[in-house]
Amino acid sequence: MIKSYLSYRFNCTKASKVNHLFIKRLNHSVFSKLNQINDKEIQNYIKLLSVNKTLLKVTDLGAGSKNTKSAERSIKSIVNSASITPRFGCLLQLLIQEFKCKTVLELGTSLGVGTSYLALQKSTNVYTIEGCPTISGFTQNKLSHLSNVNFYIGEFSSQLNDVLTQSGSPDLIYIDGNHTYNATVNYFEYCIENASPNAILVFDDIHWSRGMEKAWDEIVKSKDVSISIDLFRMGIVFLDQSLDEKDFVLSF
Repeated sequence: MIKSYLSYRFNCTKASKVNHLFIKRLNHSVFSKLNQINDKEIQNYIKLLSVNKTLLKVTDLGAGSKNTKSAERSIKSIVNSASITPRFGCLLQLLIQEFKCKTVLELGTSLGVGTSYLALQKSTNVYTIEGCPTISGFTQNKLSHLSNVNFYIGEFSSQLNDVLTQSGSPDLIYIDGNHTYNATVNYFEYCIENASPNAILVFDDIHWSRGMEKAWDEIVKSKDVSISIDLFRMGIVFLDQSLDEKDFVLSF
């Protein structure tokens, strides 16, 4: 991870310094506005989770946690090690706003922090899948007030077909679960076949392991991807074929 981060820092360019029409649009409408979203309800939810010592029995269907192999984990340990940060949560919401995404698919609900950011626009319908029944039950109880979120439980590949039948073609897909090479590539291939033509796919933890970095490299090279952006924590790909093909390593 350290070697990957040093390589990223050496190769990245500040988004505001990039002379490219599409990146200029993103910098103006997304990157430069991250501090303008300050949802107190989500912030309070994160604070409550971060001090919650309740233990949950965790079923790992993917690569698991790097921090512990225990079958029981506290709420606070899960949110501190696995949940999206507010900065990247705001990034997701601003992408939804800028590209007017009406249907969003999330693979990996976890405790619902990312889900909450995805659902900030009440006109957006969010479909989210969590593999662990215990975590999903906890999250559904806490986020029952989010009327535009549809929760599903089960292994992603077994749920995707039914979810996509219900949702229709997603405009944005956020993949944050089962951090293995095979699973990530398979989800990408399945999702692009069912997403809207101009969909945005966001991959969390693209430098989490060598397997994830290999998967990201293959995704970037796909003929279906026009623009790719490596933000170290996240990778974003745009399928819009009207865009010129280019790969960016950016900081913001």
